[in-house]
Formats: sequence, C-alpha cells, structure tokens
Amino acid sequence: MTAHPTTRTEPASPSTPIPYTRPAAQPLDALTLQARYALDVTCARRGHDTTRATVLQNGFNQVVRLPHAADGQGVVAKIHKPGTRREAVDRQVLAASWALAHRVPTARPLGRPTAVGGLLVSFTEDLGPGRPADPEERAVLLALLHAAPIPDRWPDYVPAARLLRRLAGVPSTVVPDSARREVRQRLEEVGRRWEKSDLLTRRHLIHGDAGAANTVVDRFGIPHLVDWETAAAGPPAVDLAAAACLRDHFGHDPREYRRFAAEYGTDITRHPDIYHVLAVRAACAGVIVAAEAAITRPQWQPEYLRRLACLSGLDTSGSSYPWSWRPGSQITAPHEVTGRSPETGGPAANGGCGR
Repeated sequence: MTAHPTTRTEPASPSTPIPYTRPAAQPLDALTLQARYALDVTCARRGHDTTRATVLQNGFNQVVRLPHAADGQGVVAKIHKPGTRREAVDRQVLAASWALAHRVPTARPLGRPTAVGGLLVSFTEDLGPGRPADPEERAVLLALLHAAPIPDRWPDYVPAARLLRRLAGVPSTVVPDSARREVRQRLEEVGRRWEKSDLLTRRHLIHGDAGAANTVVDRFGIPHLVDWETAAAGPPAVDLAAAACLRDHFGHDPREYRRFAAEYGTDITRHPDIYHVLAVRAACAGVIVAAEAAITRPQWQPEYLRRLACLSGLDTSGSSYPWSWRPGSQITAPHEVTGRSPETGGPAANGGCGR
C-alpha cells in the first residue's frame, strides 16, 4: 500500500450539494418481535405510553420516538443490537453525561439502560425532529468535544480490531473469500501504519461517527451531537477525516468540506499520510457496513459491490476521488447499478468510483 496514491478531481463548477435526509419514520410494526417486546416491557416499567410511537432508525440498532412519556415530555428509546454488552451501553451513557458536563450539547440520558429478553434499551430526551447540523455547526461541536478532558480509564481508539471482528462475522455467501482477504489485508496494514505513526501521542475525546446523521438542531437553533457508541480517546484527526470522506467517498459538494475545515481551523487532507490511513480505514468500514446490511436486505448488494470496487481500485494509478457511494438513507428498495450516479444522475464510471 502506497502512502497516498489517490488524486481528487473536482468539477470545474461545484455540483449541487447533496443534503443528508433522515429516513422516513416507520410504525412500531417495523421493529423485530424481539425489539418490540423489549420496548413494550421497558416502557411499561417506566410508565411510558407507546401510543403514536414511531421508529426513527431501523438498522443494527433501532431508535424509537415516544411522544407520550411518563413525565409528559417526549423521549427517545434506543434498542441496542443483539450481543451488545452492558458496559458498552453504560459507556455511551457516561460519554453523553460527560459531554453535557463539559458544555458539549447532546441529548440528556434518562436513567440506566434496562435489559429485557436479551436486549438492552436506553432512553434520552427527545430533541425533536430538527434538521441535521450544517458543516460549520458540526465543526464547532467537534472543537468543543476535542477540547473536553478525557474521562478516567476511557478506552483508546483502535482503528482495525473491531472492523476485523465484524468482517469475520459476515457469511461467505455475501463476502467471498477473495474479497474478505483483500479487506482484511488492508485493515491489517492500517493497523500497522497506525502503530508507527505519531497519532497515538495525540489523545483527545473523539466521537468516532460525527456525520450529519448523528447531529440534531433543536427548536432553539442549538446543534447537538448524539449517539456515543464509537466515542473513544484518540486523535481529533479521526473525526476530521470522517468529514473529508463525505466529500471523497460519498461525493458531497467540496464546498461543504471547505466550510467545515475553515470553521474547525484544520484541513486534515493537507496531511496526506495521516489522511490516507484514515480514509482507507473508512473505505473498509463502508464495505463492511454494506456487506452486513446485505445479509438481510438484498437491496444493499449492489452498493456493497460498488464500494468493494472502489476499495479494490484505491491503489491503482488511474483511481481518483470523488466516489459516488450511496448513504443508507437512500437504499430503501432494490435497484440496479445502471452506470448512472445514484446521487446526481450523472455518469458513474467504474460503478461509482472516480476515474
């Protein structure tokens, strides 16, 4: 793997921005039977009414808005994916409480997580159906977070180990051995280069997944950072690279990233050795996410193949950004890779990989 082989080709005139759109809310019937049972039992114990409840997120974790909670205020319930350990959920609650204590806006946790039927359910205040934060607002939230102290005994960010475990759990019917070997080798190389870099000396509290999907602007106009599942102690470069990958992997308007970098005060892509390691890690993560989704949702299979093709061509001399990955919110029905970019309708060379 070479240090930073890819080049980025920007159009002569910037493309129309691709705004993040939240998935449409679904009825409670969209939940699995196990998740619905855990939600009903937990809500009954806490006195929350599930009337008019809606499913906001129906992925590995399931998120439900409860407009009629026990105290008359709306709350949001998160039903954590099977196999999630209690200490991991407790750490999410601690991260949110810690952020609030250090003036980083987030949804206030409500009580301790509850275990029902093998699933853990946690609750936070409902910030409302506000819009996602814009690039400048996300930059401000991350600057506040990175300036906060790190909680005692907080886990360090490890770029590859968790993804390798997830990759091993995807069946060979979805990811053949040759593709699995390629993704694994790239992640192992990311781990080796990470250990040799000076990034490990820069420990801050980082979010790990601070895209627009994990932000909410409340009715007072205050942006909030939510969902602390990937919070860790590590270099701010992790969060900054994620913003650049929205441009390079998903084809977001380059102006959005420039606004983000200007507000934060750092452009991580000006440090190509560091950015390339994190961008390869993000590309592997994107392939694994799509492969995991394709296990139960066949409409994700073309997107998995698209992302794998981009990753496979990453080191070739003709490979370039931007790619044209589809976000999960746009993959709601089976589709074909037709040679048209899903975001813009324009040409999608190499299945959505820039060339």
